[in-house]
Amino acid sequence: METAKMLSNPKYKAELEAIDKRSKALDAKIHRDLDFDDEGLQMWKLHMDNDEFKENVAEDQAIGEEWKKFVVAHKKVQAELMDLKHDILEELQYMGERLKTFHDDVLMDPKYKAELKAIGEKREALGEKVKRNMKWDDEGLDMWTLRMNNKDTKESIKDYAVID
Repeated sequence: METAKMLSNPKYKAELEAIDKRSKALDAKIHRDLDFDDEGLQMWKLHMDNDEFKENVAEDQAIGEEWKKFVVAHKKVQAELMDLKHDILEELQYMGERLKTFHDDVLMDPKYKAELKAIGEKREALGEKVKRNMKWDDEGLDMWTLRMNNKDTKESIKDYAVID
């Protein structure tokens, strides 16, 4: 691939490695900051201190700015990324055309339509069930928490397996 070859050029490599190092450090920090607790098999809970969350968001935005500066500073990189974007958009358009054909020829076939509609309704009902059972709490301004009863989680996973 031309893009990968170009970006492995020593001219760009050091900058990219510095950005990558910073991204990996952020991933590790998020992993440390994010707490998971199964609360004695009754309920699971995922939570993070809001100050840590804000720090992580700010760092993520700063890394994004570094990427932008890198691209702006290197015209060859800009040109290659624009060419890559063009290639990907062409591929996506082709995939979209194939999906439309598949939709029209297969999914709209009365032989499959009722079954697919029933599957869609079950998936939608399961999504609503998960929303009802999953609790979000910003716990004032100190911490956010996402939690769900383990029994409800197991039921949802079982329901999902039946649908798929």
